[in-house]
Amino acid sequence: MKMIGKKHSTLVGEFEKNYKTIENETEQYYNEILEKWKEVVREKISRYRSNYEVMIQEQEQEIDQLKEVISKVEEQNAGLNKRNEELENERDGILQKFEDEYERVERQKTDTIRSLNDTYKEQIETLERENNELASDLRNIQIKLKSTEEKSFKEIKNVMWIYRCLFNQFQSWRDLIIP
Repeated sequence: MKMIGKKHSTLVGEFEKNYKTIENETEQYYNEILEKWKEVVREKISRYRSNYEVMIQEQEQEIDQLKEVISKVEEQNAGLNKRNEELENERDGILQKFEDEYERVERQKTDTIRSLNDTYKEQIETLERENNELASDLRNIQIKLKSTEEKSFKEIKNVMWIYRCLFNQFQSWRDLIIP
């Protein structure tokens, strides 16, 4: 019995020793795997962080470019508004000159008609032809002015449309960047 007890004690001792060895090897193996995994995760985090920072920089550059485009469009819009105002002033000046001239011609016509009434019928007819030509010129100028106004309005409308498109695109990009 003593022998069985000694064998049993020896086996239990070896079993505990082997168990401890296996436990230590398993723990060491687990720690090595855990360290390798931590290193892989650190590398991935570092790579993701780097990619994220590059993406942010690219988006900031795109935003800066869009701001430049918007600034240029606003400058162009201001230039077109100024040009439109100049054209309107020019139109008003031409129209005023034409109206003054037209009134002067009308007064002259009336005065001439009074003075020449029956004796100079031929001259009266000539003056009426000139008056009709001036009226025709006035209509032509008014048509040209209206065409110029419509053209300016279309240009301004196109520029505003471009501005709205760019602004909407900028808003959508900003919404993507800043949730």
